[in-house]
Amino acid sequence: MMKEQKENTNGTIDLTDSLKPAFGPGCETCPVHHASNLRKLGVDMTDWDYVVALAGNPNTGKSTVFNALTGLRQHTGNWPGKTVTRAEGGFVYADSRYKIVDLPGTYSLLSTSLDEEVARDFILFGQP
Repeated sequence: MMKEQKENTNGTIDLTDSLKPAFGPGCETCPVHHASNLRKLGVDMTDWDYVVALAGNPNTGKSTVFNALTGLRQHTGNWPGKTVTRAEGGFVYADSRYKIVDLPGTYSLLSTSLDEEVARDFILFGQP
């Protein structure tokens, strides 16, 4: 099969229809990506094209990255456990809207505290 690409009017590269069968049916038929299924997981995609979760160990700069991307002022500190709930913000880049979710730090998906439970539940189930 010939691998063809075409450039969209916005300058991005898109696969032509002749390539799509090589990759399977694609996202158009994938039920996970439908907005109604994402809402069931607690992820509201109404005004967003993408959702990005900032997840990782405590005290690694997730909230600093969140503030830089969103322009918000999530409180930061130089000690682990500063973020205890999830914070949400967004930004627009290259005509795409990104929802950023700042999660509390966690060392494991086996939560031992309420803030780790917030992170675990969002990562595993997409909800608080």
